[in-house]
Amino acid sequence: RVYVGELGGKFYALQADSDVTPQIIWSFENFTSVDSSPVVGFGMVIFGTNEGQVHAYDAVTGAFKWSYKARGAIFGSPVFDENGRIFFADSSGTVTAIEAVGAVAPVAPYWEAKLNGPLWASPTVFGSYVFVPTLKGKVFRLDRIPSGPIIPMEIFDADSPIRGSLVAFDKAGDIALVFGTLGRDGTPPKRIMIRGDSMNDVYWSVTATSPYYSSPAIETAAATPVAVFASYDGTLSVVELANGLAVSPVGEVALSGAGSIYGSPGLANGNIFLTGDSKELVALPLDLSLPAQLEGSTQGSRSSVAISRDLIVTVSHDGSVNAWTSMVERPR
Repeated sequence: RVYVGELGGKFYALQADSDVTPQIIWSFENFTSVDSSPVVGFGMVIFGTNEGQVHAYDAVTGAFKWSYKARGAIFGSPVFDENGRIFFADSSGTVTAIEAVGAVAPVAPYWEAKLNGPLWASPTVFGSYVFVPTLKGKVFRLDRIPSGPIIPMEIFDADSPIRGSLVAFDKAGDIALVFGTLGRDGTPPKRIMIRGDSMNDVYWSVTATSPYYSSPAIETAAATPVAVFASYDGTLSVVELANGLAVSPVGEVALSGAGSIYGSPGLANGNIFLTGDSKELVALPLDLSLPAQLEGSTQGSRSSVAISRDLIVTVSHDGSVNAWTSMVERPR
């Protein structure tokens, strides 16, 4: 199934098997705008709205579970941990954890933490920690299950706004965090990898020419582990996780015709998939050995692709939802 919210205040559950035209299973309306992607887990689908409401529904039947009023608008997706807690951030600078499984109204937070600066990205849950970037360029670490009062710890200052979420992975027993920045006057955009379980410990920081509004994607199982960054100007960079530099011989391409990039790239079957402001789907191999294929509506999209099994799902500016196979075909 595919779950999607819209700026007009509607939310849909769609049946999107690979061999049938997507059908609406259930839907609701009268929400305020839904800018972020929903999260699915523990039999629930949960999403946040621009009004600051977090709603939980039964993922199969659409039956209402609960709602929670956050302290600000929610632009990033909630995130589950393995125990059924969700974590989300809002524009007031507050990070909230809720025991989502078994919750009943009125829902009380498991914990709340106030950070320095507006929060637009999703939190990153990894190991014992929750990591959160801010639009002031700070990266904070919080204990996922605190033994006492929750105390945010600033572990890095990028000196530039961070709009996309942090991508975490295990690096020889340490926590590595990979992300891009927007840049600002006097500070260029950068792609950065830091150590998450220490303070101001930078693996690498590489200057870029255009802002990163989205999160990177990483592939750690390849012979040369890589991160894939897509910048606002349509530049796609495949860089070595060891040093942040473009892989040889071709590690960077300009996606001509795709338009500006706001959504995060996704990886499947050795291919990169992403959306562009001027094209609904862009696909090319991870090794960049073939030119990019541009498919679908010229309406384009500012959403990240969703990947499930053999399907790539895109949502275009005109509200159409299309499913593609992981080897690009015409939309069904």
